[in-house]
Amino acid sequence: MNEYKLLYINLNLTIMKKSLKAILLFFVATVVLSSCSDDDNPPTAGFSFSTTDPVQYDIVDVSSSAEKADDVEYNVAGGAYEMDGNSIQFLDATTYTVTQTATNGDGTDTNSQDIVVSAPVNTYKMTYHGDTEFSLTGDAYWFASGDGQIRIEGISTAGQETNNLCKIVPKMGADPVYGTGTRSYTWQGDTFAGKGDVGSYDAQYTHYPATGTVWDAAWMMSSTSGDGLTVTLVYDAENDDDNVYDIIMSNTAFSGYYDGTFSPQDGEGVLSLNYRGPIAPLAAE
Repeated sequence: MNEYKLLYINLNLTIMKKSLKAILLFFVATVVLSSCSDDDNPPTAGFSFSTTDPVQYDIVDVSSSAEKADDVEYNVAGGAYEMDGNSIQFLDATTYTVTQTATNGDGTDTNSQDIVVSAPVNTYKMTYHGDTEFSLTGDAYWFASGDGQIRIEGISTAGQETNNLCKIVPKMGADPVYGTGTRSYTWQGDTFAGKGDVGSYDAQYTHYPATGTVWDAAWMMSSTSGDGLTVTLVYDAENDDDNVYDIIMSNTAFSGYYDGTFSPQDGEGVLSLNYRGPIAPLAAE
């Protein structure tokens, strides 16, 4: 009888040991799984642009919305660009792909977005001769006349012998170095090419009719309203000759104009100019 009782006790102890071992293994597995679930937190990449329709040479800020990231890096592909911190200046009119890589101690994640950069739309308008907005077809260049003119050729219509022409005369001397920021000019009353005070400007848009024998010139005799002329450096290139500028004259109203014989005429209209591009220096004589 004692032998049976001893065998029964040993069997119970063996079963209890196996059960305890199974319980311990289950507990350890649970702890391991629980630890992985709590500690494995890879990042999630994400970002947005300050504008989704930039123009060539615009600077676009990138804002990160990445989660659980210790570090984010950006890669830009598709064209030339310059990057300063989280700001990208797009130097080409094309489609770029921007990729963000977000990392932390538990992993890496990426997010890519395309952004389409459009070419500048350079135009001028001279409403005395109608409300047509004409395209500018070439780059601006300095022309030796008076204190120096910035000239930009406009598109011609069928039958014209010569392209239309915009002439801007900022009073600061020919071929200046603008530096950073914006230079603002106001229209100087009753002035003509080569005259006026520093910080002022004249503006003339010439329109050549299809006959090719005469031309009309809208040169302000008096300015009634408008924002004046601004010249802004938008891309500071390594070579100053490759710098890119915004030249803007926003809806400057005028009263009176000069015709093709430089005779004053009555009439009111609006002159406007929007240009982004280089300004070629004076050609060497």
